[in-house]
Amino acid sequence: MSTVLIVSGSYYPYATANAVCVKKFEDKLRLEGHSVLYCNRKHDLYEPDHHSYEGTELYTVGKNSDLCFQTMEKLGNLDLPNHMGLCLKWSRQLFRAMMKLVNLGSSSAALRTRADKHYIDSYAKAVCDIVEKRDVDVILSVSMPFDSHRAVLEAFRLMEKRGVAKRPYWMAYCIDAFWSKAGIAASAVPSMKAEEKRVFAACDKILFLDTIRRDYDGGEYDSYRGKMAQLPLPIFDLNSSPEYQDGIETEPGFQNWLFAGTIYDDFRNAEGLVNIIRSQKGRPVKIHLMGKFYPKSLEMLQEVRNEMPGQLVLYGRRSYEFAKGSMRRADVLINLANDDMRQIPSKIFEYISCQKPVLNIYRLKEDVGTSYLTRYPLAFNLSSDNIEDQKDALNQWLGSLEERTITIEELRSIFHDMLSETVAEDFYSLIKPYLS
Repeated sequence: MSTVLIVSGSYYPYATANAVCVKKFEDKLRLEGHSVLYCNRKHDLYEPDHHSYEGTELYTVGKNSDLCFQTMEKLGNLDLPNHMGLCLKWSRQLFRAMMKLVNLGSSSAALRTRADKHYIDSYAKAVCDIVEKRDVDVILSVSMPFDSHRAVLEAFRLMEKRGVAKRPYWMAYCIDAFWSKAGIAASAVPSMKAEEKRVFAACDKILFLDTIRRDYDGGEYDSYRGKMAQLPLPIFDLNSSPEYQDGIETEPGFQNWLFAGTIYDDFRNAEGLVNIIRSQKGRPVKIHLMGKFYPKSLEMLQEVRNEMPGQLVLYGRRSYEFAKGSMRRADVLINLANDDMRQIPSKIFEYISCQKPVLNIYRLKEDVGTSYLTRYPLAFNLSSDNIEDQKDALNQWLGSLEERTITIEELRSIFHDMLSETVAEDFYSLIKPYLS
């Protein structure tokens, strides 16, 4: 049987999309008798370079400059006795002053580039060392971030220098296109595309989501077309337990709405959400919002909360279990589509799994999340560009929710191609030719 090395940004139980999806792949590989190792980014300075979690062997690499400053910031929040707090404050100031002195003449961009190169080189060395020590047959790198692909590409160059006898097969799973995410400056796109193409040229198989298919439609990707295969995220799990012990407290006589996720300032359509919330002022509706809210969005939400006392609750970040339990307890789940047609909030699959009505607020007609939710019978898809024109239809939908139900069997029929077990089977059929 084969040994598969997964190179990924994080490892389950960290509740990121890549962590959840590769855990499904790991489970399938183990079920078929193969062994699985991980090499991923450290989550704090104290995580060992090599350890096990519930029987899975993990090698970790630190982006140490980031981890150092994160740790310094955490230390600054400690409540220390006597003069310890003052001494720590001075030592942090001295540290920053020394850093500026040592790097005098270097721009912030140059320092970031230097730190990034050090991190990727360390990551590549760890991957190369594992391949030499553990007789790896296949490497699966998973984007988000793109670091994992970059590290494997550099690791292959290092293997060539070292004269490593056995080159593993390499599959690159692209959850997003490296260069097409919201917020990427146009000037940065050419170099990022060039780096992505170097990865595509070196790997044996390219797996990517249907949501980013249009990013690779152009003729410039024709030479890689034979390596490409579409594979959704395997996070649509209808087998997860419906029982959760924690979550929001619902109020009798109110219809409880829930949003769970991140609200960005520039491409998450916070204005649309605020307008929908305002449309429910005075109605028996209580709206629960939890997650990370960026400053401008948070300011808007706090303003509307003051306008609607008792109707809007802002929780900030909560645990994954609390969020899952809250989804089960809510009457309506809110999806806030990205203002980027390539990016999909993976939360919608968890929403649908709860068999609850989903209010989907979108701005772009081509939004990929909306294309999935149009298949879901309990969804109301609302364009934020003309909320007033749709208010009556929305209120009619809200009034009919008690009559709307869907079974697990119906969900399996509608979304069979996207379910975790289906995607895991499709993944295994793609990797099987590379396994011994």
